[in-house]
Amino acid sequence: MSSRRFDYVVFDLDGTLLDTRAGIIAAAIYIMDKYKMPIPTRDVLEGIIGPPIQESFCKLFDLSDEKAIEMANAFRDVYISEEYLLNAVPYEGIFDLFDSLKKSGVTIGIATYKREDLAKQLLCKKGFDKYTEYIFGSDFEGKLKKSDIILTCLDNMGCKDYSKAVYIGDGKSDGTGAITVGIVFLAVTYGFGFKTIEEAQKFDPIGVADSCTGIREIILGQN
Repeated sequence: MSSRRFDYVVFDLDGTLLDTRAGIIAAAIYIMDKYKMPIPTRDVLEGIIGPPIQESFCKLFDLSDEKAIEMANAFRDVYISEEYLLNAVPYEGIFDLFDSLKKSGVTIGIATYKREDLAKQLLCKKGFDKYTEYIFGSDFEGKLKKSDIILTCLDNMGCKDYSKAVYIGDGKSDGTGAITVGIVFLAVTYGFGFKTIEEAQKFDPIGVADSCTGIREIILGQN
């Protein structure tokens, strides 16, 4: 039985659609080594996934904005190679979820902090272009906020009534972005950001899912 609540469902990418940690961490370690930076622990490295990479470098190494941007650009120059970019795995059940959303008439979009050209290349290689043409990401300068990217996605999807839209993501920037835009947020705990339901609930989500099946139950009322 389906009881659709939303006409527009927008997803984050890293930690929501794809487990991208292997490629991102490997590329980050390469750049840290190149710049003679100390390599953090695995837990700390996983914390760089999601936010803009220059923000992560700035926070980790107490860098100036200029130096952080330089490192971020070097990271992206390395990460664009398929060795790193395509080292990502779709989460279990994500394509079943997309199939269910499409069959229910939902318009799907993707709004990510990953640079837009890289996001499109990765998502097309992994087969997500079968489900949506609405893929939007960060600019080359990394100046866009998550709310800016979500708004661009909604506008291009033709969403006029934000009460009919939901944003799904695994971290603080996702929750903040949804709140800033004024749309409903659905949190997931299987990614890199939220580790507990309590962390996610700080962003007033309509629900917290620990799997793609859980997302479908909340969005479509299907189990």
